Amino acid sequence: MHELVYDYVEQLAAAIPDSSVMAIPVRKRPTGQPVFYLVHITRSPHGTWVMSDAVARSMREWRSESEVLDLKGQASLFEPVDVLADYQDARERIARNLTTISQGPSAGLELRLVASQVLDGAIGVLSDTEINQIARDLNDAQVLRLAKKGKGTRTYAVYPVAATGI
Repeated sequence: MHELVYDYVEQLAAAIPDSSVMAIPVRKRPTGQPVFYLVHITRSPHGTWVMSDAVARSMREWRSESEVLDLKGQASLFEPVDVLADYQDARERIARNLTTISQGPSAGLELRLVASQVLDGAIGVLSDTEINQIARDLNDAQVLRLAKKGKGTRTYAVYPVAATGI
């Protein structure tokens, strides 16, 4: 079933240009097989960001209530394809992604608008609050420069440390 769903996801992605397609297995209990697959399709990078945040928050809450501490395999309510071994791995991946973005052509763009680059390898593991905290920590360590985008929002952009005029 798993392979069938992901073949379908690949076909959807190919059929809908410039889209992001996610399939997330949903279980009733930690050791159960998926009851259904939640398929999310969006053309908006912001849609990917919001869905990843929702999955991360839901999984964290479910795992807390179920007292499931292991992030891998069937111990997850949701199991995105690229889920990492643990939260520390996800934090390190996001930190590397943010550092790479700050040095590349996407520097200065809102993080949620380059969601696929930020979340690469860690979709649905960390909430947007946790990702923003990682960005603030990297800013404090002077690995990158962080700037708020928009008035009164929690939306950030990253820049190289040497960037000026922000």
